[in-house]
Amino acid sequence: MLIWVVNTGEPLKIGDQKNRPFRTGLLVEELKKRGHKIVWFTSSFDHLTKTKRSNTTQHFKVDEQCDVVAIDAILYKKNIGIKRLLSHALLGARFFLYTQQKKIIKPDLIITSMPTIEMSAAAIYFAKKQNIPIVMDIRDQWPDKFVTVMSSRKQSFVKLAIKPYQFLLRYCCRNATSIIAINDFFLNWAVTDYAGHKKYATVHKVFTHAYSSRYIENKEDNLQGLNFWRGKGLNFAKNDLPLISFVGSINNSFNFEPIVKAAKQLEHRAIFVLAGTGDKLSELEKSIAQLDVKNILLTGWINQQQLHLLLTHSVLGLAPYRQTDDFKASIPNKPVEFFSYGLPVITGLIGELSLLIEKYNCGLLYDQDKPEKISSIIEQLLNNTEQYQAIRNNARKVYETFFDASNVISEMTDFILSQHK
Repeated sequence: MLIWVVNTGEPLKIGDQKNRPFRTGLLVEELKKRGHKIVWFTSSFDHLTKTKRSNTTQHFKVDEQCDVVAIDAILYKKNIGIKRLLSHALLGARFFLYTQQKKIIKPDLIITSMPTIEMSAAAIYFAKKQNIPIVMDIRDQWPDKFVTVMSSRKQSFVKLAIKPYQFLLRYCCRNATSIIAINDFFLNWAVTDYAGHKKYATVHKVFTHAYSSRYIENKEDNLQGLNFWRGKGLNFAKNDLPLISFVGSINNSFNFEPIVKAAKQLEHRAIFVLAGTGDKLSELEKSIAQLDVKNILLTGWINQQQLHLLLTHSVLGLAPYRQTDDFKASIPNKPVEFFSYGLPVITGLIGELSLLIEKYNCGLLYDQDKPEKISSIIEQLLNNTEQYQAIRNNARKVYETFFDASNVISEMTDFILSQHK
């Protein structure tokens, strides 16, 4: 079959880019293994690195089974802001026009990720007109999440401002062939609040975050990765202090303040590596400078090989998520990535993640308002080799049981393909 994939928020393997695949990337790889051909529609603007892939709409040939169409979009720096909304609106409009071309080769099946609402709405409109089955994957509570993160004074205005987006989301949920989501909370929200169904239909299902731990070592890439880390001051072979790592976007989804304070208290005990970039990076840099913290290393964005080396040599994975409803209701993707490397996760997030950690003893929990206790919790674990190894083993077992991509993505692919009848 020819399958369209519509997703704008994930890294791509185009040109010389060596990025690790996320949910859609893993799905595309599985579909290719089964002999299907893919056209992946995305944005010319890379949301993760905040850089342009191309200055116009451009086609990229990934391999014989996969093409990427990067639709021209405008740049934005902040994850929440007018420019991002304009970028999404323009992207949706241009994708809509793209689908209206007379010579376009129609797919047999479409898979679209939400967000973005605009791209999903255009995909579902096209699918409905052409009688093509379409599966929508709910990743986020966009736009409702904006109400919860605003102060009570601004909430009335935000509720009014998001009405057009809610209209589009309602259209998407009611017209998609099926809806899948990363957790029950998101699925219930989409199906009940927007599709108008009181109960899940058989065409709606949950597939949790998944991660592939099968990384193929390449000597040349490995050498480049080691040289990268040496350039950052880390020599894994000679490093005496344990590494406690974070990999992701430096944005408002995370609260780094208690981590910075804890790092200060562990200045001669551990090195904290914060890998990523984002609109809160300068704020984080100021916080580190104000406290004169010497043992935090900010690396910027890292590729798949650099990440692999970092997490292979780390002892703990940081997941300093803020207490928002969407994060509390799910197991976010960062802990899953850490579990795949057998890393215990340390977090202050109360909800599904904390319940998982408590049930399977696969990480550490802290109170975000008491950074002094974070450092003592970490130190106690690092001083107890037997306890640490037990928690590390549990982390790996949790990954293998619940989040191994070879199982989750395979089952998700089976379900998606079953929608083509």
